[in-house]
Amino acid sequence: MLAAVTALCVRRPVVIVVLWLALVGVGFSTGLGVFDRLVSDVGTVPGSQSKRAESLMRDASPEPPLVTAVIQGRPATDAALRSAVDAAVADLRRLPGAAEVSEPLPSPTTGRALLLRVSLYPGDGAQRAARPRPSDCAGSTRRT
Repeated sequence: MLAAVTALCVRRPVVIVVLWLALVGVGFSTGLGVFDRLVSDVGTVPGSQSKRAESLMRDASPEPPLVTAVIQGRPATDAALRSAVDAAVADLRRLPGAAEVSEPLPSPTTGRALLLRVSLYPGDGAQRAARPRPSDCAGSTRRT
């Protein structure tokens, strides 16, 4: 059988190539409609093992609280503002409840604001440790 197919391919190579191209064309035209029918939401079955595993994983590692600060009023390129913000970022990174402190990002549209994100460790104790004390804020003033 294999010898007969090989002999046919050797005798008529153009016909075989045309048949393969036609087969590929039919496959593409049939398969293109498949992607329109695909959905990303597959749903969940209550009580299934995957649903229980998802619940256990969510309970084991909750999302950390995220605090976003917007510093505005002066140009983001102001040297005095940048040094004050860099000092504040260094202080935030030393807090026991701060898991991650991003670098200050300047506003791409106005250039007069900085965005700072602080991720806290999950749990009530860490949030209380990261909360500023009134004495920490006594000397600060708001400048615009």
